[in-house]
Amino acid sequence: MSGSGAFAKDFDLDRFKRFGSVKAITTQDVPFGDALPDLFPQLEAWLNLDWKANKIKALNGKWPNLANLSLQGFSGSLSIFEGAPIKRLFLIASTIKDVEDILCFKEVEVLQISSCKIAGDVSVFSKLKKLRSLRIYGRLGKPKE
Repeated sequence: MSGSGAFAKDFDLDRFKRFGSVKAITTQDVPFGDALPDLFPQLEAWLNLDWKANKIKALNGKWPNLANLSLQGFSGSLSIFEGAPIKRLFLIASTIKDVEDILCFKEVEVLQISSCKIAGDVSVFSKLKKLRSLRIYGRLGKPKE
């Protein structure tokens, strides 16, 4: 779902719960915020093209089948997704204060990092025993303290 703007204040987001079979979603400028995990509980893949418009605080056991996660503009700790069985992680123009955050995804097989600011030594990715594909695009930079 992409577009510019927001839902009207009186719009009932619960209407999206009728789409119970949705397994993959792309979000951009249409903000769902923290309601997203409750609206699409069966999600297996999420491509979030604007973290500021669709940031969540924590999954807290929701999206137990989330295997594919792509985040653009993410900033913070990836621990909010801890517990999700992420197999494919794609970070675009994101800021990760500690590269070891990525290690919480024990099932990750494919890791792609594009134009991100990441603090730490990327050699820690060798601890990801199921990792079979690693792609780093652009220049990695250290986040500002």
